[in-house]
Amino acid sequence: MLRSCPVESEKKIDDIAQKLAELSNASGAGPNPTEGAVPVAVASEITTQPPQRTPTSPSNVVGCEILTPRLEHEGEPSLSAQAAFANKFLENAIINKPNGIDIAAEMSSVLQSLRKSLGKDSKQPELDYLYPHARALESGLTLRNLPMPPVDKAFICLRMAKGISNHIIFCLRFSNAYNLTIENPRIRFFWDNEATSFTDIFLKVYSPGDVTHADLITVNAGLYWLFRQCRQIITDTCQKDDLEAQALICRDNLETVLANLPFHQPCNVATVSSMMISSIYCLETCKPSAAWDFIATASHLSQTLGLHSKTTMALDPPDLRMTKIRVFWLAYVQEKGLSLGLGRSSTIRDADITIPVPSIEARPNIGYFGHMDKMKELASLQGKIYDELYSSSALAQPQSVRATKARGLASELEVHANSVGPSDKLYLDAMRQATSSEFVKAFVCTTKVLHLSLFCLIFRAIPAETNQGTMLGRECIDSAHRALEAHKEWQSVVATLQDEFLDTYVHLALIHSPFVPYVVVFCHIIDTGDRRGLELLESVIKTLQPTRHSAFSSGAKKEFHLFKALYDAARKYLEARLSIGDGLVAKCIFLYIRATTRSSTARLAYANL
Repeated sequence: MLRSCPVESEKKIDDIAQKLAELSNASGAGPNPTEGAVPVAVASEITTQPPQRTPTSPSNVVGCEILTPRLEHEGEPSLSAQAAFANKFLENAIINKPNGIDIAAEMSSVLQSLRKSLGKDSKQPELDYLYPHARALESGLTLRNLPMPPVDKAFICLRMAKGISNHIIFCLRFSNAYNLTIENPRIRFFWDNEATSFTDIFLKVYSPGDVTHADLITVNAGLYWLFRQCRQIITDTCQKDDLEAQALICRDNLETVLANLPFHQPCNVATVSSMMISSIYCLETCKPSAAWDFIATASHLSQTLGLHSKTTMALDPPDLRMTKIRVFWLAYVQEKGLSLGLGRSSTIRDADITIPVPSIEARPNIGYFGHMDKMKELASLQGKIYDELYSSSALAQPQSVRATKARGLASELEVHANSVGPSDKLYLDAMRQATSSEFVKAFVCTTKVLHLSLFCLIFRAIPAETNQGTMLGRECIDSAHRALEAHKEWQSVVATLQDEFLDTYVHLALIHSPFVPYVVVFCHIIDTGDRRGLELLESVIKTLQPTRHSAFSSGAKKEFHLFKALYDAARKYLEARLSIGDGLVAKCIFLYIRATTRSSTARLAYANL
């Protein structure tokens, strides 16, 4: 979608703002502070009453009719496969002990909890709905009737990211309900909808006329993010609650649109962008199968449009060409990370890409896209890790071949992690100006955790030396410990940031990439009785604890339940060994793990973790 120049965009906003004001005056409707408010801008042909907000129960919500699959194929690098491996490791460690029956009796409750977290308790499977917050569409109504946040509140939050002038607010005769400034540097910096003309789409959705599914996805997802970000800045409790309510309206709308999405979508840049946004949302809510479906669709559409080809876009205007390039690279980064996380082959061949990554000179505002070259480089490495170490053909290679490739990939990742170019310095300086020095430190720590997690996954492919005395290789264990130590470092840095960085950290370091270090440290505890590792596991639990009460962290909650179950199992196992007595079982465990390392692990659905 072509971005308008600032003057044209401002004029367009003024014109539509005036129309919205006229509509508001004609209907006698002022700003509506209620949660279920419907915008004055609804399609003129829809005459039925707007739907009321309904409870999200399976009986009346279309999204609750769609279940996530209980079992599906996931490759070995996925967290679910690694967690299943850890569970089997623990069970066999107990079985092979002379006093295993006594230990199993002591651990019965935690073992049951762990199996439940892994989705293996098939007696009473918990229903996992794909879109549990989707609204019911009453007879005769369409997605155009979905209740949107009041337009004044949406405008106020939007100008925090876009710097919309007070003139528009005056035209709409809206008051600044949240007492927010014209533009917030932090929100502006991380506003990632600049790949498309979000303001144009926003005004289209809030104005009479037809809209597409892509429009509704883009606007509701964008406002969902904006309301949450503004909520973190506001200090007034009542205003925080109101911003949360507006965010939840957008979340429910987004899930409703996704639940009613047609199979066939228009092949255009707007659809590619909306499918990518949908993938990010599904991944953040721990629905990776749906996330993969959306990003695969975005990938296929982008290649059909030739967004990866320099030749195809040769005659496009510069603004349109830049929009296409940005959309493609965002989809590329998301697709490669999810490919590794789920253990599935990428749908994008690097050899087919001829477009450049946007240069630093091509970024007028160093923000989200200021780090694109680094993001693309890491995504490419993630693709190589899957292809060379964890694809079916790679797993069939001799262990020595995989080990050689693993060391080569580790060297590449080392270069990537340690290289600091001019664009990196500019990006961090811009982030520091928009946020704070503490925020930048937290970001650097997050990146460090992500890199060490990938190191751990790479070294996982290298077997332990015969005289090492442990099942896992020394480099794998060391990188896992370093990753959790870096996590503790992150904890100390964000102590003064309260919860404003937690969601970002969880999504980037713990969900977007498989957090294998946690599973490796768990196995090392069972293997050696390492109590230091238990403290490291506990540090992750403490980080995720606050997400249990958040309305926006459903994905983090599922990670918490899995990690808590593993931590409880490790702690109880060490206690049982001390209280009952320990047998000489290291050899049995070692032989079992070595025999199963190259076997296909259980393909458990990550969505059920």
